[in-house]
Amino acid sequence: MVKTENKLENFSTANKRLHEAITAYKNNKSNELYRDALIQRFEFTFELAWKTTDEVLTEQGITAHFHTPKSVFKTAFGGGFIKDESVWLNILDDRNLMSHTYNLELSVRIANDICNRYGKAIDELLKQLKKTL
Repeated sequence: MVKTENKLENFSTANKRLHEAITAYKNNKSNELYRDALIQRFEFTFELAWKTTDEVLTEQGITAHFHTPKSVFKTAFGGGFIKDESVWLNILDDRNLMSHTYNLELSVRIANDICNRYGKAIDELLKQLKKTL
């Protein structure tokens, strides 16, 4: 339980930092440094999101078939922890794209998706995980 609570606290802290970056980027979208910081914070928040979710699912007696982000989010969707599986699969795809490729147009699109869709999905997951514990 302590391990899960620590992961949840780290995820919560990362989410707060992500939202700071969202605000900074929204206030100055032409600043490449803000966009890059937003994407970096998105990447580490995503990592904590899936690993924390995996930990909570395991603690609840629900385990993903494989301990990969995709299987964890599919299991979380099946267990009612997330509402929209497709958003999380988009989040996973975009996180993978940004981790392995840098393309200006792609980074602008993903930054906007983080601000308009992904931040909300992450908030909802965090809220659901906190309710569970």
